Amino acid sequence: MMESAHDHWLGFDLGGTKMFAVVFDGNMQMVGRFRQKTHGQRGEDEGVPRILWCIEQALATAGLEPRRLAGIGIGCPGVVDWREGILVDAPNLGWSKVRLAAAVEEHFGVPARLVNDVDAGTYGEFRQGAGRGAGTLLGVFPGTGLGAGCIVDGRLLRHRRYSCMELGRMRIPSTSLVGNDCGLIPVETACSRLAIASACAMEAYRGRAPTVFELAGTDLRKIKSKVLSQAWAQKDPGVRQVVGRALDYLAMAVGAAVELLGPDRVVIGGGLIEALPDVLEPLRRNLAAYVTPTLWKDLTVAAAELQDLAGAVGAAWYAKDSIRESSSH
Repeated sequence: MMESAHDHWLGFDLGGTKMFAVVFDGNMQMVGRFRQKTHGQRGEDEGVPRILWCIEQALATAGLEPRRLAGIGIGCPGVVDWREGILVDAPNLGWSKVRLAAAVEEHFGVPARLVNDVDAGTYGEFRQGAGRGAGTLLGVFPGTGLGAGCIVDGRLLRHRRYSCMELGRMRIPSTSLVGNDCGLIPVETACSRLAIASACAMEAYRGRAPTVFELAGTDLRKIKSKVLSQAWAQKDPGVRQVVGRALDYLAMAVGAAVELLGPDRVVIGGGLIEALPDVLEPLRRNLAAYVTPTLWKDLTVAAAELQDLAGAVGAAWYAKDSIRESSSH
């Protein structure tokens, strides 16, 4: 039987440290993938060609020519102009005003759609993961920062032009020396994986995180998820205390979002949950204290299922759904 053109989809996850391209067949089953370092600090002039090459390599692993693609979805960190396909601002990459969708379309000759990376992860969980069947889904992903996405009746909640749901930018009171004159800090400063690692480095210095000190010293660059996981398992007192406080701050932020949006399901993913899966239960307990009882009774809180595939899966599904919707109008 002759192969038909335009029967595959590609999802691309652009991260601060790694980029990941995944090819899916018409049934959205993975048939090829390729991952490489982002090297975002080298700038978009080098970064965009790396993205194109990464996609080419993923297609090669699937044994496909670009003409077999029906579309490409690209999940990007930072603020995205989803209508124009522009990466407006990605602070962790140092990129701004990159017309990424146009570059991909011109190179491969197929439609491309841009979406915020956490929106993509949430959409992936909605389509193929722990968010399947939700009416209103809130996806929360504590990683290097704290991102969130929301889906209402199958559609991403966002600005008419830009991505939104920057949950990590919500301000909370703090006695920290880091913050503005009002004593406020972004909540992600208190509950992201990076914030936890930073605090654990201090606890290691104080002698209250012996496992962290043994595995990584006080070098923040070495205190990765695996180190935190082992220190948690060994019950380092400093790590237990840091994570407990972080979970309470996270519950404050998620609870506020639940009060505003009234989701029937919250999916928690990202590096924190992947490294410390058993923190989900204490997070639920904390969250119950910040949510109206009526809303809490109708709320399911679940761990994300797709892990590092969530962004690529969601980007591919987003491209598929949005391209098909636009072609039907």
